[in-house]
Parts: sequence; structure tokens; C-alpha cells
Amino acid sequence: MPEEENRQYLDVDLRAARMVLSGEQLTLSPPEVEVKRDVNLFLDYFRGYEHFRGDAEKLARDYFTFMCWFYAGPFVSDLRNAAQARGEGGLDHPIFGILYGKSNCGKSELVKTLLISMFGQAGFLPHDLFTGTRVKGLWEQNKRYPLAFDDLDGSRFSKYAISLIKEDQVPLDEYPVTVLSMNTAQDTFESEIRKRALIFYAGASLPDNTGERRDLEKQVNTIRQDLGTSLFREYARRALNRLKEGMPPDTLQFSSTILKEIFVENCAQPLPPWCEITSMDEYGKGKHDKVKDDLLQRMRYNPDNWSRNRDKVVLRLDDIHDLRKLRKDVPDYLIGSGSGGNTLVFDAELLKEFLGTFPFEKNGFPAFFARLFTNQK
Repeated sequence: MPEEENRQYLDVDLRAARMVLSGEQLTLSPPEVEVKRDVNLFLDYFRGYEHFRGDAEKLARDYFTFMCWFYAGPFVSDLRNAAQARGEGGLDHPIFGILYGKSNCGKSELVKTLLISMFGQAGFLPHDLFTGTRVKGLWEQNKRYPLAFDDLDGSRFSKYAISLIKEDQVPLDEYPVTVLSMNTAQDTFESEIRKRALIFYAGASLPDNTGERRDLEKQVNTIRQDLGTSLFREYARRALNRLKEGMPPDTLQFSSTILKEIFVENCAQPLPPWCEITSMDEYGKGKHDKVKDDLLQRMRYNPDNWSRNRDKVVLRLDDIHDLRKLRKDVPDYLIGSGSGGNTLVFDAELLKEFLGTFPFEKNGFPAFFARLFTNQK
């Protein structure tokens, strides 16, 4: 048991609306001025994503969604256990959150900042603690204090994470959420993992070795030095009061509603677009954004790999390893009979609906794609 490496634990008493961090009861009535300070520091923190290259708006929305889930982490075991008792399963209350993407996309810094805002300190666990047995031991030891592993490699993920994530029943009354931060070496996840974990691909990042990046790093460090735990303690107070009234069916909607309320009350200006109430359904609409973009890019730049046969669209790739990776990311319902070897066969109408936008000639795609996505007899 790894007690010596990680001594933090978090107790929550729902009936008494009490939260105890490693034996010390947290004061859940923070001064309003301190809550306002933390809210405005987070607004400054998220404003930094405007300097990122790529889809920075989506990155900010995804990271706020992750924040909502992470803040709800101490209560996820209650929400999940209640849902399973109702016979609903735990899919709307994931206990694993995965951030993966390019370097310099801010994923590790986000986790550090959130931990500081919740508990006043940040720290990732060493990789050698990420095994099936040790993680389960930490779940029991930490109670509700989150586990966070940074830059987890693909081999350790494949060996241990997949079985842990697929384990729907956790035989504990209380347990924490677990965060895995990964680079693009792990760039695909099978559908059973996507169904059970909250997964975000960070497609925007800062370029290396620029003055802009160094300035932003200094700003982030200053924000973290000034950041307190008042925002989280105010969030926890409201969450505990609402949980007395019953267990909500959607972790993200429950959490984002509380966080947006606090932001609205403590911000004199209109909130930015990323600070919106969300839900597991809303998250589900965007969890395949990366593979959608991948398919459209393949259509744009490698049209000769595609063909149409009546109600089927066929993709052929010479690189079978590449095709297998793509197959893991594509939702199962899109794949038609005949797939195998170096070939993926899609249901044409379902593929059109999934992509949402289509490669017509007016968007700069080859002309034959306009015919590819029209009905053929």
C-alpha cells in the first residue's frame, strides 16, 4: 500500500453538510470578497487560452467542462451509487477524466490550478502507483480526494487503465475521481472507454520558445500564487445543500449550474462563452469531434482512398495500423458489414449525419465528392 507517497484524504458527510480534508474540517462559508477574487482569477486564467493556436474557443469550453466535473469529484461516488441503485448505471457520473493532446496545450497546468483552487496544493502521483491493485488501494485510502497522473504512457494505460475504466461496479461507499493526463502518443480510445470516461482532446496549443508563451507562464504562476480555495468552498457549500434535496441524474449539469451561478454573482461583466451550463448529453455531442475532423481531413487531402457503392461509403488505407487506430475512434454504429483488412465500410446516410458538414465542391473539395454524398442507385 502506498500510504507513504500520498497521505491526503477527503471525507464528506452529506447529512451534516461537512467536508474534512486530512482530518481538518473545511470552512464552507468563505468571505464574499475572497470568492470574488477567485472567480476573477479564473476569468484571467481562462482568458489566457485566447493566445493559443488552433480552436482556442473549444479548448476553453472543454476545459471549463472538465473543471465542472473535477469540482464535483468529491460527490461523484454518491451520485453514481444513487444512479446504480435506481438501476440507471453510472455512465452519467464518470469517475475517470482523460485529458490528451498536443504538448503545450495546458492540460497539466489546468489540473494543477484546479487542485490548488480546491485544496491549496497541487501534486501528481508517480507513474509506478498506476496499477490495478495500487489504484484501487488509493481509492480506498483517499476516500474522495482525487487521484491525478500526468503524462501517463500508452503502455501503462493499455495494461491497467482500460480494465479499471470498464469496471462499472466499485465496491466502496465513497471513492475519488481519477485524472489521466496524456500526450498524443495515446491518440485513440475504444468505444467502451469513451462511453465510460470523460475524455477531452486538446487541439489548441502555444508554440514552443516564444516570448508570448513565457509571458503567459509568468501570468499563470502569478494567478496560482494569488488563488485561494474560497471558490471551491462556496461551490461545496451549495452542492452539499442541494444534495440534501436529492441526487441529480447528471453530474455535469448539476455542477455547471452551481459554478455558473457563482461566476454570475461575482462578475460585473457578461461572462465569456465558455462559462455556460452544460450536461452529459451536451458533452456527448462533442466527444467525437477529433475523429470527425480526422475523417474530413482524410476526405479533403486523400480523396482517392474513398469510394461509394450505393448506400455504403468505403475507405481503403494501405497502412493497416492507421486504419485500426481510426476504427477504434469511429462510433460502432457507423461501421457497416464488409469492414476488415485495409477497409472500413460506412453506412452513407449515418456518416452524413455524423459529420454534420459535407465535402461539397463549394468548400474546396474535389468535385466527385459532391456526387459521393448524393443518393446513388
